[in-house]
Amino acid sequence: VASVGAGAAVGLTVVFLFIALGSIAIDVCLRRKDDKKSAVYAWVPRLLVLPNFIFFFWCLLYLWVGVAGDSGPAWPGFPASCPDSPNCSRVAQTNVRAEGLTPPLLECSLDFAHVLVLDWIRLNNGAVQQNSPSFLWAVFRTPLMAYPDDFAVHLVCTPSNRTMLYVQSQSRLGHGDMGANDVRVTAFVEWINAQSLIAGQCSS
Repeated sequence: VASVGAGAAVGLTVVFLFIALGSIAIDVCLRRKDDKKSAVYAWVPRLLVLPNFIFFFWCLLYLWVGVAGDSGPAWPGFPASCPDSPNCSRVAQTNVRAEGLTPPLLECSLDFAHVLVLDWIRLNNGAVQQNSPSFLWAVFRTPLMAYPDDFAVHLVCTPSNRTMLYVQSQSRLGHGDMGANDVRVTAFVEWINAQSLIAGQCSS
């Protein structure tokens, strides 16, 4: 999906660059003429220049996001902590970075909890990158610019044989995230806690 989007961005970048440059060329030609017809139609290319250049730079930014975002590091397992930048939200036993949230504690088997996590990821259009019995890693992309956010869930059995979920969501690019990762983690925790469970023990 990312490669298709990047390819489309390249095509659109070229198209709108040519339109913008063509509009400037037409405008320059019309400025050199003093006849009334030129004066009447001179505003047309001028109106095209600004929006086409804006869209041209938007395509360039979209292309950069696609290329830089796809080169992010792989997550072989649940990360030990959030990075120093604020564009990360984490609910776990250690290095927590989420206001008022605690790891979901479920009275169900590890397998059933795993199915729930996978359902939530797919319902929210996440692309699963790694899927093992105790660890899931997915990538979500923001609307409009398709910034990639990594989302990981670690499933563990507690001493009381219940299933606990550790969650982390962080952006690959930039420094801030306008609260997107906090919103994602909060939505996940609230959704998981609201599900009807098939009672069972973690290791069953």
